[in-house]
Amino acid sequence: MIRKMADKHYTIWQNLQWFKIQRRGLADEVKWWLPGILLIQLGVTLISAAIPAVLVRLLGQQTGLPTLTLVMIGIGLGLGCLQFGQTVLDTYMHNATSVVRMEMFTKDGADYLHIPYVAAANAEVRAKRSESMNYGYGGDNSGIEIFYNALVHTALNSILIVVDALILGWASWWITLIIGITTVLAFFPQQSFQQYRRLQQKVIEDSWSPRTYISRSGFREENGKDIRLYHMANWYQGKYEHFVEATDSAQMKIERRQFWISTGSALLTLIRNAVGYGALIVLMVNHQLSISRFTFYFTLLSTVGATVEALLKQYGLLKGANTDTNTGRRFLDWADAVIHDMPKGKAVPSFDRHKPFTVSFDHVTFTYPDGQVPVLKDISLTLKAGERVALVGLNGAGKTTITMLMMGLLTPDKGTITINGVDIQSIPPATLRSYFSPVFQEGTVFAGSVAYNVAMTRDYDAQRVQAALSEVGLTADIAKLAHGIDTKLTNYIQDDGVTLSGGQTQKLMIARALYRNAPILILDEPTAALDALAESDLYQNYQKMAAGKTSLFISHRLASTRFSDRILFLQHGQIAASGTHAQLLAHCPAYAVLYHTQSQYYSEKQTPEEAVQDA
Repeated sequence: MIRKMADKHYTIWQNLQWFKIQRRGLADEVKWWLPGILLIQLGVTLISAAIPAVLVRLLGQQTGLPTLTLVMIGIGLGLGCLQFGQTVLDTYMHNATSVVRMEMFTKDGADYLHIPYVAAANAEVRAKRSESMNYGYGGDNSGIEIFYNALVHTALNSILIVVDALILGWASWWITLIIGITTVLAFFPQQSFQQYRRLQQKVIEDSWSPRTYISRSGFREENGKDIRLYHMANWYQGKYEHFVEATDSAQMKIERRQFWISTGSALLTLIRNAVGYGALIVLMVNHQLSISRFTFYFTLLSTVGATVEALLKQYGLLKGANTDTNTGRRFLDWADAVIHDMPKGKAVPSFDRHKPFTVSFDHVTFTYPDGQVPVLKDISLTLKAGERVALVGLNGAGKTTITMLMMGLLTPDKGTITINGVDIQSIPPATLRSYFSPVFQEGTVFAGSVAYNVAMTRDYDAQRVQAALSEVGLTADIAKLAHGIDTKLTNYIQDDGVTLSGGQTQKLMIARALYRNAPILILDEPTAALDALAESDLYQNYQKMAAGKTSLFISHRLASTRFSDRILFLQHGQIAASGTHAQLLAHCPAYAVLYHTQSQYYSEKQTPEEAVQDA
């Protein structure tokens, strides 16, 4: 059962505490960021407001040009130093928060690799993870990147407004009052806007996953032939445009609402300036302010408008970043809880890895999280040490599910699975998986060398790699490549990388399993991409490959399993019959009917299996 991914709404304070936990050093750095930036910004604001007043006062005193020049140069140098310091602090803060975001990005990948396979393969989990990454920590404009910077500047601008209002209050308390009223009124639309933004963001989130799928699927190289053959370009374009239009429509609604909020803010600014400037003019006309003081207050009041606008902008960014951070935390917090709930392995069993293992299923039942009916129902079976067992059945019968359960990638709803009598739930996951050499239906070729793809480590034994390639018949093909086993595969990273054919890829996967040389060999439809000759070679070499190992061979073709010691016939999620090929033909009607039906489609003079018998 997969734990549900909760949509929790954390406050700004809660996310701030979470940040401190994620990177403790950042909390200590922030303690001097805000005071440092605040002192610098206060200095810049007051000096900028004082420059015209000082200039007016000096001119009124008929100060000489040399003295006037020196004073202005000194003020300019001081202002320049403060602005340089502010730039340094802003840059440092941005870099520090970028490090936090990248750490969360790295944590996302690590968590995804450590959560149970059944959760990682779940479509809803993948979609939620994609949303968390895109909004929370996927880029420079994501929530975690913006959060700290917006928080610091929101606090900074709030303090600046209070200080400016108090200074202006020395001239007239009306100015302080109007600054307070207009600033508070400007915050109400921001609150409703964030709620509206969250609703529209949900529309964007719902469009993101299918839009990403359409984009990736449309540009996948292996899909190119089908797209052109079946004229699907217009379908892809139409689907993509549909999701783009949904995203654009939601984004346009956000921007339209933001426009009206900005218009209201401009109206409040007009009222604040009219009252403030009017009060200053009245005071000067009544000779209650000198020209230099009037100039200082007038200039300072003009900066208040910009500071209020900056406050509203940073507060909006902070609220949005907090919402996006909540989205980012949705997957990270969920993954932490899932990993914490995973059964912890006990001591590593002292098995002799040079001997084959015994695997047993005891009344195992399993249902996929999004399924209504169990895929496997009360399965009990034993693979004896050194036994070659074939598992057959129709597609969807649950054959691959059995291998996933065996390797600990899935966890049964009921029953136990043991290896050499030890419950696999008590074995550390990494240790458990090291017992298996699997060949899956769809092999993954990584963007590394041929040798790396065989050994799955950079510290490989070249002779063993060559031996594995030789055993599967790839030696000649690899020898033709420019750099032999050092040739890079795929062109995702290397422009000159080589793309293997389907048959070559299948052989490479078998070579990988041989190199791993684990006690249990699993071949899941290993001949699906092989031609008849290569398939025949595989059957001839199977006994050698399985020597000294417990092996499980999965196939939907019943005729391909006659070389096994025993055949398990899986039907409707249960073991319908067990025995040799001849025994099942004689005593299992369902197996016999399926075998004879398949035989009609293999009317060649000699099948690969017959070639094995004749060899």
